[in-house]
Amino acid sequence: GYGGHPGAWLTLPAHRLRQRAATAFVATPARRDACEAHLGQRLHAYLVFTGTSAMDAGDLAAAQQYLELAVHHTRDAGDVINLSSSLYFLSQCLGYLGEAGPARDAAAEALACARRSGSQRRIFASHAHLGWLAALVGDTAEAGQQFTAADQLFYAIEHEHMGWIAGPWWAEWLA
Repeated sequence: GYGGHPGAWLTLPAHRLRQRAATAFVATPARRDACEAHLGQRLHAYLVFTGTSAMDAGDLAAAQQYLELAVHHTRDAGDVINLSSSLYFLSQCLGYLGEAGPARDAAAEALACARRSGSQRRIFASHAHLGWLAALVGDTAEAGQQFTAADQLFYAIEHEHMGWIAGPWWAEWLA
């Protein structure tokens, strides 16, 4: 599954239904405490999944709320690798909301966390995301640098160009 969640959640037939199912686990502080008691650090995955499900459903206010909770949870736990992904998704949400400055700050911190963790895939994803954000605000030089860095890293990992992973962002910018 996505973010460590049961794959069944991804098969729910509608984004809103998936959002409602995910939210049921983490909607209140008491539910989050219960999840943390039973799941420990996996609470992060439920918060991220709830936030990304809300994003997919177009509920950006709820997405931001749950993704900020995920950032706080992973930051408090000192969980650098999951902090990177929480910040990545929060940055994406902020980008959709048009909050370019906070989105860029979250993406830059996600990249720093990815570098500290040594995860080449998260470093690649962070560069691609920074490219997308730079393209959104019209910074063509920065977008080009970030997309090129992302593609070079992805090629080193997968022996192919980023294609469907982040390629649509790059292709849209190039167009």
